[in-house]
Amino acid sequence: MDQCEFLETCYFAKNVSDAGLKESYCDSNPLRCARFMVYQGAEASKVPDDLMPDEKVKAYEILANS
Repeated sequence: MDQCEFLETCYFAKNVSDAGLKESYCDSNPLRCARFMVYQGAEASKVPDDLMPDEKVKAYEILANS
């Protein structure tokens, strides 16, 4: 998998200017991204704007409560 399928709708991808994080998560391996996990396991409305790609514990909590 290359670029994230949620790139156009993801708050993080659209609003965060850290090119290193975007390259790490959005452009090369979105399967490692906490936001991607929630998009896949729940629904887009469950992904909080402030969820960072490396916050997997928070993503697991969101998924457990969905």
